[in-house]
Amino acid sequence: MTNFSTQMLSPVISPLVSKDKGDVSNRFNCAGSQLANNAKVVLADTVVLGGVASCAKAVQKDKKFAKAMAKCTQSFANFLNKHGFNGIGSKLKRIPIKTKALAPIVALASLAVGYITSNGLYKMGQIDQKYTDKAKIEAHQKQII
Repeated sequence: MTNFSTQMLSPVISPLVSKDKGDVSNRFNCAGSQLANNAKVVLADTVVLGGVASCAKAVQKDKKFAKAMAKCTQSFANFLNKHGFNGIGSKLKRIPIKTKALAPIVALASLAVGYITSNGLYKMGQIDQKYTDKAKIEAHQKQII
């Protein structure tokens, strides 16, 4: 498994050495766009994870919030038990209240991080295709002239 810095810099470095991106200015523009896209994804993920951390603080301080979120997790466990997922539902019931309170928050945060990451990957592909197309158009224009 690669570390985070390698994953963040790989889409930025690959256009610089790619043969299908055309001239140097096009390569640097592509790398800059990829870097900006990666920075936006990291910033959005950081905001989501900061929200999870603040909710964890709220759960520790506010007993009413913790009980309400624990009831939400408990009702989900009952739903799972009712629909044949007895193993998962019974395990959810045995979790301590503070952890039960964080379960819905963490679940929503993981969905949000997945959504943000998938959009970032989609945008990464669009950026790559944009600069590949620009390079092909420039090469075709040079052939004509």
